[in-house]
Amino acid sequence: MDKVELDLPMDVRLIEAHPLVEENRNHVAVMRGPLVYCLESADLPEPTKLGQVRLPSTSTWNARYDSGLLGGITTLQTTAVAIAETKLKDKLYREWSPGSSRQIPLTLIPYYSWANRGVGEMTVWIPVAYRGE
Repeated sequence: MDKVELDLPMDVRLIEAHPLVEENRNHVAVMRGPLVYCLESADLPEPTKLGQVRLPSTSTWNARYDSGLLGGITTLQTTAVAIAETKLKDKLYREWSPGSSRQIPLTLIPYYSWANRGVGEMTVWIPVAYRGE
């Protein structure tokens, strides 16, 4: 019987898009080895929304295998920042204010496994936190 063994480096890397991809400017995607990871709203502490999450560029990542999650997957965990939710009501624009922020635990799952825990939001591209957020 033939056997193929593959040994891949599984370091966590932050990936950025070309600067001309305006929607992804100042955002990063997270990869572990060849796998792209994503953030699902199911993994955020209440009442945090996806649009509030900022990822510090100095994040330290922990990979953890969870046999009870989605049939067994390796998640990535770190600490992120959640900025205060912006409420513009009926206005299209307002004067900018830095607002408040708080630290939150962040768990990412492999992209291939998303959309299996009910209705919710998902993103691959996460805004990078700047000093002061």
